[in-house]
Amino acid sequence: MKFYKEQFGRLGDQDVFLLKLENDKGLKLAITNFGATVTSLALPTEKDGLINVVLGYDTLQQYVADEFYLGCLVGRFAGRISRGGFHINKEFYQLFQNDRINKIHLHGGEHGFNKKIFSIVSFQKESASQSVTLYYRSIDGEEGYPGNLDLWVIYSLTNENQFIIDYKAKTDKATHINLTNHSYFNLTGKPQEALKQELLIQSDTFLLTDSNYIPTGKKQSVENSINDFRKQVPIDHRFARQAITGYNECYVLNKDADDLAAVLVDPFSERKMTLATTAPGLVFYTGDHLGGKFAKCQGVCLEPEFFPDTPNQPAFPTTILNPGQEWLSETTYQFFW
Repeated sequence: MKFYKEQFGRLGDQDVFLLKLENDKGLKLAITNFGATVTSLALPTEKDGLINVVLGYDTLQQYVADEFYLGCLVGRFAGRISRGGFHINKEFYQLFQNDRINKIHLHGGEHGFNKKIFSIVSFQKESASQSVTLYYRSIDGEEGYPGNLDLWVIYSLTNENQFIIDYKAKTDKATHINLTNHSYFNLTGKPQEALKQELLIQSDTFLLTDSNYIPTGKKQSVENSINDFRKQVPIDHRFARQAITGYNECYVLNKDADDLAAVLVDPFSERKMTLATTAPGLVFYTGDHLGGKFAKCQGVCLEPEFFPDTPNQPAFPTTILNPGQEWLSETTYQFFW
C-alpha cells in the first residue's frame, strides 16, 4: 500500500492538495481536499496499461470553474429542493436558489461542499487497506441551512479493489442533510460516449417527477418502462425505440443483505464495477448536459443518496439530523478487470 501527498495549488491563503492512494494490486485513487473530490481512479490493466475510469480535470483552476460537479462531494443536500427551502418545526428556511426561475435549490447551493476546502485530518494504514479522513464545518446559515454542521468523510482503498466512502455528520441545530459523491464513470477509460456500458440497478420502483425533476411524491414500477434495469442491459438499448437521449432518475433501491445497488460493466474490456450502499436511493444520470472538456454522455453518474426534495416530502425517508444524533452513510465501489 502506498500514499502520496502533493501540492495541487492555492486558493487565497489556503493550500490545496492531491492525496494519492495505491493498493497492492496497483489500483490508484487520487483525491483533492477541494470539494473532497475524486480526481482519478486508475485500474492497472494488462492490455491497456493504467486506465482512469472517472472523468477528471488536470488543474485546480478547472475544478474551481467546474459546473458539472465532477467527482465532488455534494451537500449539504444532494439533489433538488422545491420552493428553494423547507420548514423545520414550523420555521421556514430559505435556501439559495440556483434555479431562480423555477425556485429550486440544487446540490447545496451557489457554493456547496463541492467548492469548499476540507481539512486533512488523518491518514491511516492497515495491512489490507488505507484511508484518508477529511473534515469541513458548515456554519449556521451557510447557503440558508440551519445549524453548525460538522462533517467527516473517509476515503478508503482496500486490497480487494474496493473504494469505500464513509460519511459522518453532527449538528447543533435540526437541519437536513443528504450527501453523495458525483463521479462520472466510464469503464472504457477512453474519451468516448459511455452509453454502451451495461447497467444493472437493484430497484423495482422509481420516483415520478415533474418537468423540473421535482418528485411528485409517487413511486412507479419499472415494469414495462424505459427505467427497468433489473437485468443487465446496455444503457442506450432503449434510446432509438423510445426516442430518449438520457436518464436523470432516482431509483428506490431494493435492500438485500449485502446492500448491492448497481453493477456497471464495459462489455468490450469486461471491466466491472459493483456499487453497494446504505442509502435508500440511487440517482442515475447519463451526463447528457456535460460540456467544456467533456463530450455529452462521456461519463455516467450513479449517486447513492436520499430522495430529492425529501424536506418537502413527508412520506419519504427523513433527512432530518437533530442535535445529539450522528448521521452515517457508506458507499462501496468494487472493481474487477
